[in-house]
Amino acid sequence: MGAAADRYGDAVPAHLARLSPELRDHVVATVDAAPPLTPEQRARLAVLLRPAATAPRRPSAA
Repeated sequence: MGAAADRYGDAVPAHLARLSPELRDHVVATVDAAPPLTPEQRARLAVLLRPAATAPRRPSAA
């Protein structure tokens, strides 16, 4: 079994389920090998993932 199957079993998240088993295992192994985020990186990621930052922009009334 690969890394993704070991971690998720039959409940593979949808964003990983679309990938081939080999690519899925590669993605999981790459993420697992990455160093933890610094506090500054966590703060920046929180800003980028805010709902306002990820919401589609409304067209301006020009």
